Amino acid sequence: MKADRRDVLRELEPPPGGPARMRAKFAGATRRNRVRAWWLGPVAVGLIAAVTIVHFRPADDAGSEPEVDALLASAEFDRLLGRETEPVDLVVTRGEVTLAVRELETREPKVRFFRIEDSSPGDPNPSP
Repeated sequence: MKADRRDVLRELEPPPGGPARMRAKFAGATRRNRVRAWWLGPVAVGLIAAVTIVHFRPADDAGSEPEVDALLASAEFDRLLGRETEPVDLVVTRGEVTLAVRELETREPKVRFFRIEDSSPGDPNPSP
């Protein structure tokens, strides 16, 4: 089915009273928007005050809590905070028994596999 190019690009007439209704709608919109947005002024003042307080507050750490400092200094947060991690021994316990853990070699330095070696005689699911 072919359409004539003139039919596709023909100019349409606006509906009766269309331009006048549109002008009236836009003229009333500014008043309506001002009524709805009355709360933007106090919010902007509060936001500017909060940013000013945070920006100009003193940067000393004398007021920090010792519990928070101890938590941030712990080894669990090393990777999260971008510090170098220290290797730790991996311990696995099943019930009251501590199991031996052996690291397997891999070709990738960032990939680590571990084997849990269980030597208990009556275990229904022994480790390979």
